[in-house]
Amino acid sequence: MRFFVAAIAVVVIFSICSDASARYRPPPKRHFLSHESLRRPEQYRRLSSYIKSDRRIELSRRKVVSLKKSSFWNSRPYQFSTPLLSDGKIFVGVDAGYFYSIDTKLKNKIWSYKADGAIQAEATVSGGDVFFGDCKANVYALDVETGAERWKSKVDTSVLAQPLVTGDRVYIATMSGRLFALDRGSGVELWHTEAFDDDFGFSVRRAAAPVLRDGLIYLGSSSGLLIAYRESDGRIVWTRQLGDRRSQVFDVDSRPLFVGDKVYVTTADNSLFCIDTVTGRIDWDANAGGSSDPILYGERMYVSGGGGVAALDPIEGNFIWQQDLEEAGLSSPAAGKDYVAVASTKQRLYLIDSDTGDILFQRYIRGGSYGDLVVADDMLYILSNSGRIFTFEVKEHSPRKRSKKS
Repeated sequence: MRFFVAAIAVVVIFSICSDASARYRPPPKRHFLSHESLRRPEQYRRLSSYIKSDRRIELSRRKVVSLKKSSFWNSRPYQFSTPLLSDGKIFVGVDAGYFYSIDTKLKNKIWSYKADGAIQAEATVSGGDVFFGDCKANVYALDVETGAERWKSKVDTSVLAQPLVTGDRVYIATMSGRLFALDRGSGVELWHTEAFDDDFGFSVRRAAAPVLRDGLIYLGSSSGLLIAYRESDGRIVWTRQLGDRRSQVFDVDSRPLFVGDKVYVTTADNSLFCIDTVTGRIDWDANAGGSSDPILYGERMYVSGGGGVAALDPIEGNFIWQQDLEEAGLSSPAAGKDYVAVASTKQRLYLIDSDTGDILFQRYIRGGSYGDLVVADDMLYILSNSGRIFTFEVKEHSPRKRSKKS
């Protein structure tokens, strides 16, 4: 009897395993190359059926600098700052409220400064001073060599964007959507604009940074507007609605990029716009990008958002390639020698061939990052959510040789 029961059990298990095997499908291919992007329905083929790039890239970690964490008990910290490289130093603030100057060669901390609130934006270095803001509506000017405080000024709400420093003024965009003009020497407020964002609901971050061009300051808003202010007094010259208000989010959180007499911005609803700087007229738009900043490298424009990275022709807006990384949170692209790099909030860093869009290298980054990468020569810098500054060296070796197949 026991033998009969055991035999039945074996048959049942074999049947279950057979059904599971019949239902099994190989896992979907997570990444695909540029030539595959044109055949999106075929992206789920087996990974081995595709030809990989011949380029061989090595990304080796050189140094890690640990910075102050907001709390010992905070198991999931977030860092939104982007390191700033200037004259052999890294300047960066962290969510714990500390701002650092770090030697890029020795990788040691030169000085630190304790701010009143969390620091979640990139700094600006100009004329021997470094300027930044915090999440408690403070703006700081420190001596770049010693970290001594020059002045501290109050604005209306959190500062999540990099300050614009030009001439004798410092321009600050705040979370309310206002633009503040401060005296560079004293921090005294000269004027501020009215907010465009009060009547609008959900927003991504309101982290758009102001950019100066030909006497106008360009700034995006969480209401989906690109606004051109007069530099002297903050008066509006023109506005253009870019974000689709029917979308759940439609912020213009990207830093405007200028090429000739055109300005390029992306919106949180995954659109890229080319706009005439004189009239504010939209020349073209494309379904690409997101809340990150577009960049120009060579004769191509690169954007990230919507789970991937794309290269476009800046003149006509035509796609050159698209690379789907299936990563919801991607940094702005950073350009190196014949590659673009992006980091994700899910602990991955990618190097992508700038010409073809092929993935050249990827690696694990502990904690991921909400900030952007910085590339200088053959070095790559990033502030991870774990509160560490990672430094990587990028090396390219001779192309791999492929065996001929009959």
